[in-house]
Amino acid sequence: MWNLCVQSLGAASDGRLRALELFRKARVQTQLRHLWHSLIGRRATLRVLDHPRLPGGRGLGRMAVPVAEIVGSEGRAGDFDRHFGPLTDRARDRWLSVALARQHGIPLPPVVLLRAADGYYVRDGHHRISVARALGEAYVEAEVVG
Repeated sequence: MWNLCVQSLGAASDGRLRALELFRKARVQTQLRHLWHSLIGRRATLRVLDHPRLPGGRGLGRMAVPVAEIVGSEGRAGDFDRHFGPLTDRARDRWLSVALARQHGIPLPPVVLLRAADGYYVRDGHHRISVARALGEAYVEAEVVG
């Protein structure tokens, strides 16, 4: 029994270390992108939906949405850059919990996206989008509102 507990702790510790390394890598990439964008005079901030929709909206259903088509946020521009890289360490614990859940195959609820003419905007699930991008995933499961 003791060996199982020690093995479980070791596996949990390894998973947390992998998640921490993934977060650190995402933060460094975000900082490098920010520096590059400032050097070339380009905006690195996350787009914010110009005309926020009503809280409900017309539901378009659940679907797999290409991560590359998620272009902004309904209101969290200060936490992530335009590639959903974490801008600060403030969100680290939440980010790590999402990354650990993904590593262990724990199902997470779909993100909630607003569809606009220029792409999709995140209403709920910013950390899940950020982790998906850090993992190189092409699609996310989403509830889409039009």
